[in-house]
Amino acid sequence: MITFKGIVVSKNNKTTAKVRVKKEFLHPRYGKLVRKSSSFLVQDDLGVKVNDHVKISQCVPVSKLKRHKIEEILWYTKKLYWKL
Repeated sequence: MITFKGIVVSKNNKTTAKVRVKKEFLHPRYGKLVRKSSSFLVQDDLGVKVNDHVKISQCVPVSKLKRHKIEEILWYTKKLYWKL
């Protein structure tokens, strides 16, 4: 089972969230640090919010584009609401 750690970028509806996973690796020839990111649509049964850090894992296909589910929330975000 493959797991990733990522940040919730958007929340489409109640059960779907988009998670961005960042990868860093050294280029095999030049040794330069290469940064790439991938986005996954995931099944959300825990009720995450935007900017939460989550751990996702592969599962059986839930829908046409959802192939991952959220295992746990690693870090919550605190939102401040200001009165204007």
